[in-house]
Amino acid sequence: MEFYITKSLLEEMINKDSLSDIIEKEKATALVPYANDFYVICGGATSGRFGYQYVQGYKAVDLRAYSGNKDPLEYFDHFEEVSKGNRERSYCGLKLKYAGNWIVLTGPQVKFYPKPDDEQLQLFK
Repeated sequence: MEFYITKSLLEEMINKDSLSDIIEKEKATALVPYANDFYVICGGATSGRFGYQYVQGYKAVDLRAYSGNKDPLEYFDHFEEVSKGNRERSYCGLKLKYAGNWIVLTGPQVKFYPKPDDEQLQLFK
């Protein structure tokens, strides 16, 4: 899934990247609201010459509201299942701490691409 957002929103998302904390602390640094959902940003692609080309993330839901078909697993268990071939290589189904609560990353990975600020946004998709 892809969204096209303003450069200023992309910069905000870059500053809320949780990738290091996911790996090192098994927690999300921030939730980013977009189009009536919340996302955890998990890195992106950058070029020294042109800056960020996109950031990527996953939709986040509270563990109590999670209704996905994968059992939510913490980082080590999640990637052990990935290594065994029992899960796809992604963060979908990963259980993390955020602000003292459990959240689960869901759905396909989402990419947020920059769009010139004067173009219409996809706010309600």
